[in-house]
Amino acid sequence: MSRQQELPAGKELAFLQGIYNSAEIGICVTGSDRRFVLVNDAYCRTYGYPREELVGELFTKVLPEDLREYAARLHDTYLAGGDESPGEWRVLHKDGRIRNVLVTAGRVTTEDGGCFKVTTVQDVTELRAKESRLENLSQVVARTHHGVIFTDANGLLTWVNRGTERISGYTLAEMRGHKPGHLLQGEKSDPDTVAHMHRQLQAGEGFQVEIINYAKTGREYWTHIACSPVLDRDGQLEGFMALQTDITEQKHFQDRIEQLSFRDALTGLPNRRLVEDQLRYRMAGSQRGRLYSALLFLDLDNFKLINETLGHRQGDDLLMRVAQTLTETLGENDLAARLGGDEFVVVLGDLSRDPVEAAEQVERIAGEILSALARPFGQKQLEHRVTASMGALLFIGQELSVDELMQQSDIAMYQAKSAGKNTFAFFDPAVQSALLQRHRLEVDLREAIHTHQLVPFYQGQVDANGRLVSTELLIRWQHPSRGLLLPGEFIQIAEASGLIADLGNEVMRLAARQLSLWAKNKRTRDLSISVNISARHFEKPDFVEKVAAVLAEYPLRPAALKLEITESALAANLQTICARMTALLELGVSLSLDDFGTGYSSLAYLKRLPIGQVKIDQDFVRDLLIDDNDRGITEAIIALARTLKMDVVAEGVETAAQRDLLQELGCPVFQGYFFDRPAPLADFSQRYQLI
Repeated sequence: MSRQQELPAGKELAFLQGIYNSAEIGICVTGSDRRFVLVNDAYCRTYGYPREELVGELFTKVLPEDLREYAARLHDTYLAGGDESPGEWRVLHKDGRIRNVLVTAGRVTTEDGGCFKVTTVQDVTELRAKESRLENLSQVVARTHHGVIFTDANGLLTWVNRGTERISGYTLAEMRGHKPGHLLQGEKSDPDTVAHMHRQLQAGEGFQVEIINYAKTGREYWTHIACSPVLDRDGQLEGFMALQTDITEQKHFQDRIEQLSFRDALTGLPNRRLVEDQLRYRMAGSQRGRLYSALLFLDLDNFKLINETLGHRQGDDLLMRVAQTLTETLGENDLAARLGGDEFVVVLGDLSRDPVEAAEQVERIAGEILSALARPFGQKQLEHRVTASMGALLFIGQELSVDELMQQSDIAMYQAKSAGKNTFAFFDPAVQSALLQRHRLEVDLREAIHTHQLVPFYQGQVDANGRLVSTELLIRWQHPSRGLLLPGEFIQIAEASGLIADLGNEVMRLAARQLSLWAKNKRTRDLSISVNISARHFEKPDFVEKVAAVLAEYPLRPAALKLEITESALAANLQTICARMTALLELGVSLSLDDFGTGYSSLAYLKRLPIGQVKIDQDFVRDLLIDDNDRGITEAIIALARTLKMDVVAEGVETAAQRDLLQELGCPVFQGYFFDRPAPLADFSQRYQLI
């Protein structure tokens, strides 16, 4: 080995060495022999070497083999007086990983004629990785059919996707630096809506509006705009993101309905022809969205008697009062019409996907209508009360014709009259039976929570080799007469009846009890159990206190209890969510975001929440192999989780191909039928040899 060049000793040198050792940026000094003379602490950290393993060694030690010869020539040329521009280099960490660093160089000549190269390095590996992940996410956004717009804090446009270019006719280059409203709004853009948007933006807040915009060609189009503020890590406003949807066709249809003069002359309500048109529209819409709609047929009880005893004027007053009551009672998406005489119909849309739950919604609305109609009307000396009989019919899609819908709801109305009037009945007896059964089930569930009828089932969360990493507790109900019930048969009842908090608290107790038992066994003491927490349960003011009570009741490692919170819970106040999650973390429990990607959660919000894990929803996993959008979203979620340093679990994995692709995309943990099905504790323990 050739003799190593040395710098002159002295107090100044020691002082300067102390300064550069405290620097956050990596600094090294190399001599004409290409060997390290000095390296500071930051330089050692960048490459993973202690100082003694670098000083005296060739500087090319920290470079990949394919760059060493080139870097050596460049080094010699620079010391000889040549130039070297700052740039980015691939370097070799001690552990074998390739890193990316920004490099700058300088020359130092000593009094005795020695020449040294001073090199500074800054590790930009993570920055480049984040840029790549954000690029993947932006590609997903860019491909969406809807328009997406980003602006800075002053409202000046910075980026749009192809959907916006398609809708507006403007290119990104033409729009950048402008306020979207200045380009897109015009003569028929509602000034009140424009003023509202301006006020919200000035306040740093979001909005949702419908407004007429103008394309580059001058074409008018209706758009729905949902705008949200984008916040930085400190909660400061960075800009705004707007999602715009072209609703022109929908508006044209609404305008066509309004332009039709098919209205009842007395009440102003739509008549039979218009309601039949509306029924066809609802039938087509329900088939696409798979949401139930309902047709209610209403007939006034003893209306003929009112006409004969009080006269037709009083009868007309009653009919107008009924029309007013229906209009005031129904929602904006519902429709009331008069068929003639004392017969009215009501069309309810956008009900639940579940027929029993949809029937409950109809039952509630029908009750409100009957109660409103029963209020007295007329002068005090001629005060009258009226009742009505109502038939109801649920429908979805176009399985029945409009005539059949009208006929069957009419039959149901006569069933209500036969039942004693002033009531309503469903045409389908099975629906009425299901409603009664649901009410009974609610009573039984209240009893089940307190009588230990809830049975914990377990499903593993495993790595690619099927090794158990953690588990999820999935509750079942051992009903005394109906046998084992799955969550889909009682969770919605718990939500609707307000029992979900009691049910969730009991599930947490079951998980904590099992964790305390597992803590005594070396095979199981490191396992964690995840439990699902509904948004309504999480929003309860005493939720943190209930979790603390469970932890106090059982001796367990708090971090082993993982609370899976659904994404819909993030729609609440951010400050409240953060405070609640922080309080939970102080208790020691773990937090996971369940069904990620199916709801709405601002990325700015997400990065501020203390969540340690996200779960990819099975809806994305199911078509992962055949749907590019699902694959892109899944890949973006995994990249986002890595960027935010969160664990990620894919649920609903049913095939080896799904597992392999997820693993290729970087997902380390899986859950689904490919590995195991939810099972009682004994079967689960045997499956994973926990006993």
